[in-house]
Amino acid sequence: MSIDSRSSKQPVPPRGLGASLLRPVEATTKIGRLACALVAIVLSGVAADAAHAARKATANPNSHPVTFTITSSQCSSVPVGADVQGNGFQTDIARVQVTGSVMRETITSHAYGTAIDQLGNTYVWSYSAEQNATSSDGQNWAGSLVDHFSLAGNGPVHIVAGFVGSITYSATTFTITPSTVIGDPIDFAALSPHCDPL
Repeated sequence: MSIDSRSSKQPVPPRGLGASLLRPVEATTKIGRLACALVAIVLSGVAADAAHAARKATANPNSHPVTFTITSSQCSSVPVGADVQGNGFQTDIARVQVTGSVMRETITSHAYGTAIDQLGNTYVWSYSAEQNATSSDGQNWAGSLVDHFSLAGNGPVHIVAGFVGSITYSATTFTITPSTVIGDPIDFAALSPHCDPL
């Protein structure tokens, strides 16, 4: 058989040691193409997600130290002579989202820390709140507020206080109408703290 007639035939798949060396190269090329396709899909998804996030809400976190004092005169869970002073760290995350002519504002707060009473007993505490409100004019808001504070330790003070309520507010007013109350968190008329200092 001549060389010319051999070259017109379909190539014969390699056999032996050479064959095993070629197959991983073919597989690697296919995997490389697949990986490139997957990267392109992921990157287009990231770009679409970034555009969606821009239309959605931008989070603005604010972290800061907090201090408080809870006295027996303001909170019935604190015995006379065992006023509590606490400190810790709080993070508030505010998001504003606009859909059509409606603005939605969500503020999520989490805080934690330690406290000591006048007798030298130590405590740990945690706080969480979520405010969710909407406005059609950006001035007058209505929505809901969930608030919780707890404190426990090796002394006589044990606090679990919080509420769920509806809220309305503007630049000069803030009103809470509670639907569920646990303990004695705040004075809802004056908005002053009782057992929930934050």
